[in-house]
Amino acid sequence: MINVIEKSPLEKAYLTLYEVAEMLGLKYHHARKILLNDDTIGFYDYYGKRVWAKTDILAFRDRHYKKPESKV
Repeated sequence: MINVIEKSPLEKAYLTLYEVAEMLGLKYHHARKILLNDDTIGFYDYYGKRVWAKTDILAFRDRHYKKPESKV
């Protein structure tokens, strides 16, 4: 279940897994399980080091955002 993107990452900002976990507010191991099992988010493989595109992570975070219910 490897989903490697074939584009050049030079035009995008990219994050390491530690930065992604911090941005999503998750622990490292939980963020790793989510990112590696999600087919909509690809990663770049730099000789064994994986980095994720910041735009993909922000889109993932927006997809899972739930608005609070108003108490009217």
